[in-house]
Amino acid sequence: MDTAIRHSVPEWREIVLRAYEAQPTLTLTGAQSQRLWGMDAATCGCVLDALVESGVLARTGGGRYCRADMVCALDPVLTI
Repeated sequence: MDTAIRHSVPEWREIVLRAYEAQPTLTLTGAQSQRLWGMDAATCGCVLDALVESGVLARTGGGRYCRADMVCALDPVLTI
């Protein structure tokens, strides 16, 4: 049974962006993001990568995604 929620990439981007705006210290791995929002791996990767490329999110040395303005407080080792 396919239980994935259908949204366009721009819609997913807004959903993820709102979550990080509402919870500034939110840190998630790609797999956690997929489970939380019900996204497939390709879409999730595309959304997270786009938010990193736009400077909204950062990927920490531990492979977690967090707000770029919070990265130093959460993980001083940043993967660029």
